Amino acid sequence: GGAAFAKSVGADYVTLVTEGNSEKGIADIKAILAKTNGNCVINVDPNDSPDARPIVEACKAAGATVVTQWNKPNDLHPWDFDPNYIAHISFSGVPYGKAMAETLIKSMGGKGGIVALGGIESNVPAIERKKGLDEALKANPDVKLLDYQVANWSATEALEKTNAWLTQFGDKITGIWAANDDMGLAAVEALRAAGKAGKVPVTGIDGIQLAVEAILKKEMAGTVAWDPYWQGGMGLSIGYHAKTGTFDPSKEPKDHREFYGKGVTITAENAQSFYDSNVKTEPEARLERYLGPLQRSDPVRLRSFGRPGARDAGPGIGRCYVLVPARKLKTRLDRPKGASASIEPACAFGQKSVHPGTDPLTSLGPTKCICNGEDLGFRCSCA
Repeated sequence: GGAAFAKSVGADYVTLVTEGNSEKGIADIKAILAKTNGNCVINVDPNDSPDARPIVEACKAAGATVVTQWNKPNDLHPWDFDPNYIAHISFSGVPYGKAMAETLIKSMGGKGGIVALGGIESNVPAIERKKGLDEALKANPDVKLLDYQVANWSATEALEKTNAWLTQFGDKITGIWAANDDMGLAAVEALRAAGKAGKVPVTGIDGIQLAVEAILKKEMAGTVAWDPYWQGGMGLSIGYHAKTGTFDPSKEPKDHREFYGKGVTITAENAQSFYDSNVKTEPEARLERYLGPLQRSDPVRLRSFGRPGARDAGPGIGRCYVLVPARKLKTRLDRPKGASASIEPACAFGQKSVHPGTDPLTSLGPTKCICNGEDLGFRCSCA
């Protein structure tokens, strides 16, 4: 998603990998800021929550724009670093940690003993997912947590810990909960070596290809996908259009600048359809994934990031959000055949979006985007 967006606006695109090392992650970003003299947009998932502050401060000092995802301290906010810190995007770990625990418990028949693999101790997603696990266990007293160990998102550590548990607890382990897919897949490998793969259910989180394939093989019971295309593309889109002056983030309400995205729970029931549409065939770089609306998953936890000028146009009309002026769109990006690549900015999504007769406050149904009477054929989600 990030690469597709950068290509759509003719910008260079560089991927930086922390390799689980906070110092490396911060140093790499500072090097990019120095190389570009601050003329860049950073879309970053900090290795650990405290890393977000020095990253944001470095971007502020260099004049770059930055969007953070997943990790930041609770007292660090975009509006405290205007105009450089544009937004923070995350996914609430509590409901998904709980959903995977419930999936695991269901696969175990509602009783038994589980072991659990956690992420980095000070990492926000790890903390939230563990809280979701605790909530599920509290509601299921016939399931006992035999042990919980931090494995730092590492497959190597998870494999070592699972092997130790299999020696320590043996057949008392009837399920394994992991805070991410890498650790969950490592647990599957340990079970396979013990001749128990497919017999002891395992859940993970992240929705990576190997995890979905493991569900199809009945070696895992579930995972959660986060739509990385949307994360990569939307993060850059927000930062880019703040940097280029399309909108002024300081004029946006706070709940447009810190918000949750929506995950997709994957189990045996929908794993094949998810695999066919998202793994077997690479997801299309559709406009709405990174140029279009932010979808609201529920009316409380997630707020849409609105396009300046988008408006509620009366009964039956929803507000559609977009951050990219239409003149920036390319014909290759899911544009209907024969459509012009230079539609005027006034025709951007959200200005005339006809909702199919439902309440715009509760519906997430598709709309047709109309420009000067012409059906552009794009799908928008209204909130």
